[in-house]
Amino acid sequence: MLMSEQNRSVLSLSRKESWQLWRHWVLANLVAELVGLGLAVLVTTVMDWFLMEMSRPIQILLAMLSSILSGIVLGLAIGLAQWWVLHRYLPSLVAKYWLIVTGCGLVVGWFVGTVIGGAVNLNSLNIGMEMVTLGILLLTGILGGLLGFFQWLILRQDLPQASLWILANALAWTLGLVIAFTGAGLLPANLSLFWSLVLNGCIALVACGTIGVVHGLILIYLFRPPELSGDGSVKSGEEK
Repeated sequence: MLMSEQNRSVLSLSRKESWQLWRHWVLANLVAELVGLGLAVLVTTVMDWFLMEMSRPIQILLAMLSSILSGIVLGLAIGLAQWWVLHRYLPSLVAKYWLIVTGCGLVVGWFVGTVIGGAVNLNSLNIGMEMVTLGILLLTGILGGLLGFFQWLILRQDLPQASLWILANALAWTLGLVIAFTGAGLLPANLSLFWSLVLNGCIALVACGTIGVVHGLILIYLFRPPELSGDGSVKSGEEK
C-alpha cells in the first residue's frame, strides 16, 4: 500500500534524529516504569493486607481487582511517557487512544499473568529451577506480547512492519523482568533495610532500563527511511 507524503516525512528520520528518539524513549520509559511499577506494587501490597481477613471467594475477587488496578496504574504511567516522546515523531498519534491501548495491554497482560501465576504456583511445585525459569519467561513474554499487540493496533497505521513491535515488547519485557526476578533472587536474605532498598533499587534501574533499551532499538528501526518502489512511491509493509 502506498503512503501519503505526510507519512513519508514522518517515517524518515536521520541517524541523529533516530538516536535522539532512542535516548528520549529510554529515559521516558525508565522513569515511567519505575513510577508505575512502584505504584502497582503499592496497590498490590495494600490489597494483600486487606485480603488476610477475607474469605476465600472475596480474596480471589480482590486479587483480580488488584491486578486490574495495577495494570491501569502502570498503563497510564507508561502510556503517558511514551506518548510524550512519540507524538513529536507521529503527529497523528492521539494521547487518549495511546493511553487506552497501553492501559488495555497492561491490564490484560497483568491480569493474565496473575491468573496463570495464581493457578500454577511455580515455587510450590517440585519441578526444578529450570522449569520455574521457563514459567517466568512465559509469563513475562505474555505480558510484553499483549502490550505490543494493543499498541500495534495504532502503530500499524503509520509505521511499516509495525508487527515487529509485538515481538519487541515480548523480548524487552522478558529480558527486563527476568533481570528483576534473578537479581532479587540473588540477594541475601539477611540484608538490612537500607541495603535492601539500595540493591533492589539498582536492580529495578537495570531491569527497567533494559526494557526501554530493547524495544527502543526496534522503534528506531521502524522509523528507518522507507524503501521506494519502481515508480518512486513509498511502500508500506502493513495493511491499513
